[in-house]
Amino acid sequence: MTASTRTHMEGVGHVFAVFLLLLKNPASSILQFKTSLTGTIFEGSSTRINVVCLGCTEEPDAGRILTVRKEQITPQFQCGGCFDIYTKLDGLSVNDWCIFYLPSQGKLNYTMVQEYTMTASCTNGVDTPITTSVLLKVSTNEPPRIDSLQQTCPTPIDAKLTNAGDTIYNTLHTSISDPDGDITYCSMTTIPPSTNVEIDPVTCIIRAKKNLEMECHPSITFLVSVNDGTNPNVGPISITCDITNYLPAPIDSKLNRSISVREDHPKGTVMYTFDPPTVNPAVIYAIIHVTPPQAHSLFSVENGRSSITLNEELDYENPLFADIYLNISADNGNCDLVYQYLNVRPIEVNEPPVLSPKVYYQQVNEESIYVNPVFLCEDEDRGDRCQFRIVGGNDEGRFQINRDTGEITARYNIDNNVRELNWTLIIEAVDLQGLTDNATVNLNIRDINDNRPYFTHGGGIAYTVTECTGLGILPVRFAASDDDSDYKGNNIITFTPARSDCIQIHADGTVHLLKTLLQPESCVLSTRAVDHGEYPGPLTSQITATVTVTSSDCPPTPAPPTTEYVTEATTVTTEPPTTTSTAVNNNGPVLHLLGGPLALLLFYML
Repeated sequence: MTASTRTHMEGVGHVFAVFLLLLKNPASSILQFKTSLTGTIFEGSSTRINVVCLGCTEEPDAGRILTVRKEQITPQFQCGGCFDIYTKLDGLSVNDWCIFYLPSQGKLNYTMVQEYTMTASCTNGVDTPITTSVLLKVSTNEPPRIDSLQQTCPTPIDAKLTNAGDTIYNTLHTSISDPDGDITYCSMTTIPPSTNVEIDPVTCIIRAKKNLEMECHPSITFLVSVNDGTNPNVGPISITCDITNYLPAPIDSKLNRSISVREDHPKGTVMYTFDPPTVNPAVIYAIIHVTPPQAHSLFSVENGRSSITLNEELDYENPLFADIYLNISADNGNCDLVYQYLNVRPIEVNEPPVLSPKVYYQQVNEESIYVNPVFLCEDEDRGDRCQFRIVGGNDEGRFQINRDTGEITARYNIDNNVRELNWTLIIEAVDLQGLTDNATVNLNIRDINDNRPYFTHGGGIAYTVTECTGLGILPVRFAASDDDSDYKGNNIITFTPARSDCIQIHADGTVHLLKTLLQPESCVLSTRAVDHGEYPGPLTSQITATVTVTSSDCPPTPAPPTTEYVTEATTVTTEPPTTTSTAVNNNGPVLHLLGGPLALLLFYML
């Protein structure tokens, strides 16, 4: 081996050794993410979605496999676990690492969390890993946008020349857009209502559904609402088109308004007369709905023509019927049905009050009279009320009535001292408008025990007996009177019994001699008069009365009786002696109690 050859081989070995050294210790590379990593996800997403790819690269590219991982995410609650990093999904290459939304892990809620922040790392297995932050925004789906809400047809619609399937308006789609790229859909109503037109929900082209020769209005307004399948409808877009060569619709020019009807409008009579635009063809009317439904039976259309009849009187006071709406259809046999309304408002008519009970009876005592019939005064007029007054049976003004409650009282005590007194009062209820109703109150006024009994002979009586007078009832008696009637014992009088060793007073007022009195003995005993009244109870005389019994000598023995003989026309009589006894009133006069035959009898008894 030559020196040059050996030198060459040493050089090659050195290069190979350097190559091996490079393999063992490669040069450091730089890892980096894309800048401004932000992704947006719609809160209503229900499928797995690639939100944002991270774009981690190595410079210089050493051909190594890069790995990206989720380190953390905030906030953790709500749907923090709904995001993760994957590669080789949905056609991604081995180094395409993207953040995916996983609906199986939770549901997004914009109200709860509007954005999440994820920290991701990237490594090549050799160098120090790098990290980055990714902002994940939750968005709500935006509704479709409408450029112009008021549009018009460029040319009028000729009703006679427009047939089923013909296009009426086809430029609506140019004013509709959706910021999210959602497919939009159109729906439509018309003013006035019409079944002769329709709209394609996707293209939003308005076409004739039928031949428009039956269209009966000089113009039509299409109200188009737009929807993206997620948000509520937007709009409506109002498209107004004039119509030529139309048939006159059966519109009543006097409908679609309010009328006032007196609540006493007679039932069975015409309340409203229709005003159709044509006589031929004839227009048929029908009441198809009433608000409130309970009022439907109040109205009817005679034979579908001419007028509305009131079946029952209206009631202003019933709040349910204070505002009634009739929905009326009109059909002339050619045009679509026309729907109009009539607002019926009852006018109040003052109605008289109704007073009950009509007849009331009560028993009362003559003093402190109070009567409460508990009158019920019903007045159907809203806000009306009743007041009471006495209009009959009170000429003397003995009674008064509370005008608000109807309670009846006596102005002063009624004391007639008769057993019963019947009184009839006519009570009138009057409302604020002056209408009235009457009721009758019958009072049975009963006498009460309000008068004390009194002695009719003053404060006492005196009686003289002799030593020869026998024991027993003396011919003397207490007497009393009572100004009350005999109702329930009011003037039934007895006397308080009393007894001494010589005389006794009985309840009936009689005086009993209990022993023989020797001159100059005397007995004095007192009593009171008591009535038997039940209400408010028995009354006793204010003063006492006394009986004084004194003794005198026995009368002298009478001479034998004289006998006279009658001859022819002469009468012979026997005349016994006469004895006189007196009862002395303490006030002065002497009462003759015994004499004549009674004295003679007493003489023979002694």
